Amino acid sequence: RRGSQKNIGMMCFMMYMSGSGIQIFSILVTFNGIITPVRSIMSSAKPFEGLIDDKVDTTGPRLLFVAINLAGLAFAVYRLNIMGLLPTTVSDWVSSLPAPLVLEYSAS
Repeated sequence: RRGSQKNIGMMCFMMYMSGSGIQIFSILVTFNGIITPVRSIMSSAKPFEGLIDDKVDTTGPRLLFVAINLAGLAFAVYRLNIMGLLPTTVSDWVSSLPAPLVLEYSAS
């Protein structure tokens, strides 16, 4: 089925065109870009059900199917990073650091 692979390209184009701002549309398109490839990878046997036979090896096409979906997933994660929604800097984790131990007190 070539339709699902065309959807990956269209989805990447929509994510690109939605911009890097944090608006509801760009967030929804990006999360759809995460969910769709994950669902396709989880059900990757379904498009090849009719081709499974003793003489036909579907390993190569199935791996290509998964690779294309992983590329779409990688682009969606990249878009999340561009939008600033992934915690990739030290300052994103400051709240989880323990408070430093106070060694001295001063009074006047």
